[in-house]
Amino acid sequence: MWHLIELDALLPFIWDQNTMEPTVSAKNLDHAMQASSSTGGESSAIGQFASHAVSSLEYNLVQAPLTAVTQIVDNEVGTNLLPKVQFCDAPKQSKVGTAAWMGDIAGSTAAAALPFIVFHRMIGPGVAAAFETSADYGVMKAMPALGKTAALGAVYGGILTPTSADAKGDFWLERGKNALVSIAALETMTAGSIGLKATGKAVLTNDIIASTLSGAVAGEVDVDGHSLMHGQGLASNKDRFASIAAWSVGSAMGGAANTVHEVLAPTSGIRGVCTLDDMTRLADTTVKPGHPDRYAFESQQANPVKAEMITEDQLHEWYNRSSLNLRHEIDNSLMPIDWKKQIVSGHQDFTYALDALANRPNPKPIGVVYGSARFKENDFRYQRARYIGGRMVQEGYDVMTGGGPGTMEAANRGAYEADGSSIGVVLKLPHEQRGNGYQTLTLKHRNFYTRMENLKKADFFIVEDGGIGTGAEALDTLTHIQCGKLKEVPVYFVGKKHYSLMDNWLNAMEKAGTISPADRKLYKIVDGPDEIFADLNRKKADQAAAQKNSPDLTSAPTDQPKPAAT
Repeated sequence: MWHLIELDALLPFIWDQNTMEPTVSAKNLDHAMQASSSTGGESSAIGQFASHAVSSLEYNLVQAPLTAVTQIVDNEVGTNLLPKVQFCDAPKQSKVGTAAWMGDIAGSTAAAALPFIVFHRMIGPGVAAAFETSADYGVMKAMPALGKTAALGAVYGGILTPTSADAKGDFWLERGKNALVSIAALETMTAGSIGLKATGKAVLTNDIIASTLSGAVAGEVDVDGHSLMHGQGLASNKDRFASIAAWSVGSAMGGAANTVHEVLAPTSGIRGVCTLDDMTRLADTTVKPGHPDRYAFESQQANPVKAEMITEDQLHEWYNRSSLNLRHEIDNSLMPIDWKKQIVSGHQDFTYALDALANRPNPKPIGVVYGSARFKENDFRYQRARYIGGRMVQEGYDVMTGGGPGTMEAANRGAYEADGSSIGVVLKLPHEQRGNGYQTLTLKHRNFYTRMENLKKADFFIVEDGGIGTGAEALDTLTHIQCGKLKEVPVYFVGKKHYSLMDNWLNAMEKAGTISPADRKLYKIVDGPDEIFADLNRKKADQAAAQKNSPDLTSAPTDQPKPAAT
């Protein structure tokens, strides 16, 4: 680069100091410069690109936010700090299509990466996947994400975007305009991504593509909005192109971050599963061809027989004896008649249900699934519970639930379609269905407390999303284990985000001294079903190894001394 060499050092070689005529060295230099002009164009273009990219990056990433904040301080406090913090100037306008112009775009796009990373963290990794998981793209579902987007836009535009030196009018009015434009641009990007995913089209639901397209529209909103807000009409094509390019690339980075996040820590807890369709397809993999059809289970339907497998006519002799003794004691009691009925009905519930459970054909270890009764078939959590039920059968377990709709139906359905043992512990209520149509054994109860005790006859428990009833069942199970009334078995809560509040609550109890650290180890919170079965398999392997390594006491030689002769 010839222009970097000091002119004074070149003079003795260019001109004769006495005659000031060009020397031979000057002629040679002239030929060298002409030769370099034919080969040095590329190097010069690279230099211009790099120089403008660096200056644009420095200004947009550091100087612009610093200037914006300093302007606020000067305006509110009355200081004049702005000249002291001017470390670099705004990039000069470059001709469209030149290397310098491309450098400006590259620098501003790179500078936009940081705000977009902050945007991604504020809105929350996995938010896009959460929309797909729920298959709900409605306004109410989108409000939290849109609200965070508006807040970020207000900060970015109102605080971190400098006011133009030639801006006219009130200072905060100008800042308000900047904030409104930034909010509009970021909301366009967020709402656009949600809208494209809502189409269900394979290409448009891709995180990177959806983010890039919505970012391009947001870039146009941003540049035209700022131009219109300051009374300059629509932006020039040059400015519009630069803004669209910066926003598209920056938004694409956010989409790429979502993609990486879903690979490393999938929102659903299951790798490769993001949407309801993904979860449904995974649940379908557990279906065994030729499984029985769903049967009629409501009293008004044609064939309720299978749901009524346990009838009150099937009394055993030992039950008759115990029942007579119990009724004799009750008759002599002074308790109210309602209490007497509760004791008799509870005795009957336990007898029928537990006897049927113990005598079920081909019994295997039982896994109980707790969860909400409100989920429908088109809910991600329904299909996840269906997958859990099917996997339990594949892993060699019987499935037991509360026998109702929602999660209970889904888990029973998964087991039923996998041609396994599907047990429903149902509560008899007036005008309510008995079972859910996917049970091979239905155990009827008239009392909540007997039903809850019946559900504890299990070798492990899985707690899906649920409400008050699910929480009561899960915590009651943990209480039984804690107090030694139930053998210590695995208890799994599915969904770290959903059950983090419960975990924090129990953590506060531990700190307050109301539970022990050992109590916190009675349960495990997992992201997805596969973690459960991996943990169960590890426990199986550990138990098998322990049994293999334990001494066989029945065949061990005895070295007991013989009794001394008297």
